[in-house]
Amino acid sequence: MDTIKVENGKLTVLKGKMAAGKSMAMLIDAKDYIDFKMGVLFFSLEQSSSKIYDKFFDKVKAKKENSAFMHVIDMASSLDTIERVIDDAKGKISIIYIDSIEAIRGSKNDDVLRKLHKIAKETKTPIVITSQVSAKNEDTTDLDKLVGEIKELVPADIYDDCNKQIVLRNFSKYESYDYFSSTVRTVNPDGSVDNYSTFNLSDYFNN
Repeated sequence: MDTIKVENGKLTVLKGKMAAGKSMAMLIDAKDYIDFKMGVLFFSLEQSSSKIYDKFFDKVKAKKENSAFMHVIDMASSLDTIERVIDDAKGKISIIYIDSIEAIRGSKNDDVLRKLHKIAKETKTPIVITSQVSAKNEDTTDLDKLVGEIKELVPADIYDDCNKQIVLRNFSKYESYDYFSSTVRTVNPDGSVDNYSTFNLSDYFNN
């Protein structure tokens, strides 16, 4: 359970470009929790639950009994819906994933992040969310610009109390999932960025 930096009672924000591997980082992390038979609540706001299982869990030959530990909510959820589902799942889950914050309807990002930060603290449960890099920085390789996007996204009053990470795809001459790897990098309090973990999809798609 070390693909993403998570802590009980804390919100973790994963920022990355399209197809950088944000969703896969969360799914790989979720699989580790499931392997230890720990409950996972996964809000898939852009893909159906069947696609999530077909894309990942079936390909890693997840055992049928493990599916009871993975609850995928696949609707374009409002913040109220997310709160209600989390409340109903209290005591049954060890971690919450939300992919992606931009798909939550009817609320400003600031309000969503503050609410999720509060829920994480009150329930002492780690919450991980993804956020896509804006179009203006989709082609950038400047880490300072990506850190700047996180600062724009996360309200200042909770910024220092959240884990902030960037997911970067490692490009290869091979255009195949077999050689698709990504690196998760952690944003430090001073704005510097350190490597945290690297995952290679060949480890999960070729089993």
